[in-house]
Amino acid sequence: MLGIQLLDVVAIASLTVAFSFLMFGGLKALGHLRINSEANRIRIDAYEHGASLWTDVYPLKQFIAEDENRTNTPEVSPVDKE
Repeated sequence: MLGIQLLDVVAIASLTVAFSFLMFGGLKALGHLRINSEANRIRIDAYEHGASLWTDVYPLKQFIAEDENRTNTPEVSPVDKE
């Protein structure tokens, strides 16, 4: 009986890995796996909700002001260009 249960675990794990590979591969091919560059620049919580979750640690206005003052802002990824 233990062998059958182990076989079930291996079968479910294999199907999960295969399905995940297909789903994430499809999302990557369509370009929907990454967030856009503006969301990455100002952080996703501010981009999606207009507020920062970490206001007590790093206020959003301070972060944006410091980010705009930077001269050498590296590009995040060539995938994000539209």
